[in-house]
Amino acid sequence: MKVGNYVSIKIGGKQILYLGEQGLNVVLISDTGSVISAHSFDTRKSKNVAKEFERFISGVEYGIWVFIAMKGKAPYHYDTDVQKVIKQVGSTKIDSLANRSGWCIIGKKGADAGTREENLDVNSVALCYATISFAAYD
Repeated sequence: MKVGNYVSIKIGGKQILYLGEQGLNVVLISDTGSVISAHSFDTRKSKNVAKEFERFISGVEYGIWVFIAMKGKAPYHYDTDVQKVIKQVGSTKIDSLANRSGWCIIGKKGADAGTREENLDVNSVALCYATISFAAYD
């Protein structure tokens, strides 16, 4: 996953999200490695969009992989409730974000803080890489 002035999320070499939208870009992955959904929340537009993001992440089942990448002025309208739901996927750096920071996390709903791949660069591009073993089902 690579972020800065654009967002790119790849899983198993397959491009899931490219360029991304302003704000918070999210991809949900099942424990088998299947893409559940991809969404963009332009949280710079309004507090309502930030609340939509908060409700969306709150509704994600525990154990689901949550890839989040920030583009542009995402922190502009979000509040501590948005930060709390991002911490539910393992973030420790969400409180340090600034507009136009590069930030990404390969999180998992219910993960303890600091246990997931996360990167923050307030001046440049952030990269998140992880090797994940997904469950195999017959």
